Amino acid sequence: SYVIPKLKLNEVSNLKTSSITTNSIKLSWNKVKDAKGYEVYQNGKKIKTVTGTSYTVSKLKAGTTYKFNIKPYTKSSNKTVYGNKSMTLTTTTKAKAVSLKVTSGKKKATLKWGKVTGATNYKVYYKTSSKGKWKLLKTASNKTTSYSKTKLSSKKTYWFKVDTVRK
Repeated sequence: SYVIPKLKLNEVSNLKTSSITTNSIKLSWNKVKDAKGYEVYQNGKKIKTVTGTSYTVSKLKAGTTYKFNIKPYTKSSNKTVYGNKSMTLTTTTKAKAVSLKVTSGKKKATLKWGKVTGATNYKVYYKTSSKGKWKLLKTASNKTTSYSKTKLSSKKTYWFKVDTVRK
């Protein structure tokens, strides 16, 4: 009698991200010899089966951490043969931009912004000309949603911005 050799697939290697937005993450990986396709896992649950070596996971939440794995498979004698899951890739979507409102007062400006999910803290900057260099005023905790800059000159224009930071 003839024995069919058992087919074994290697583990997926070089799982990485190539594009991250506030609601999507593009994953890519190296091709596995003899694989017919790949199963994509998000936080331990299979979310998609693909034949190529990349997939964009969409409808994600901003500023949120996700874990991904890829499992290769092939067909042999009408059976599906799986390789081991890849190493886990942990990555985070970008935080949403800050919605900033600036109110001017007598020689001061008050900044107020909405809380951003996933922000570790906020960096408040200002500059004195449109082409000037941004100067850091304050690094605020993720519980802070306002800041006042005093000792400003009257009838002068200032530019402000608040960036989210995620560690």
